[in-house]
Amino acid sequence: MDLAAAKVVIDIGGRYSFLLKTPAVWEGELISRDEGYSFDDGRDFLDTFAKSAALNMHIEVYSGKDMHHVLEAVFKALGVALDEATQIDPRRRSVPSTKGVIEF
Repeated sequence: MDLAAAKVVIDIGGRYSFLLKTPAVWEGELISRDEGYSFDDGRDFLDTFAKSAALNMHIEVYSGKDMHHVLEAVFKALGVALDEATQIDPRRRSVPSTKGVIEF
């Protein structure tokens, strides 16, 4: 994850939304010549994952020029966000939704 930083926010509520925000200074696409895949491949995977799981997922990449390190930062942040989003909050006594129900 050298010189790469990312944040992932997830809402597990049965509605799909996907937003990926990257630094404005990036020009073109990040490609890993050794592994044979691009940052766009990672973006497609994350979008499909959010759609299939009916997640509201927002990803923000703050920095990074090496595609491998950027994707590593994103996937580590995704793991943390999924862990936090699936924890039961002991302070809540009802379904954590303004609708009163979480649809899947």
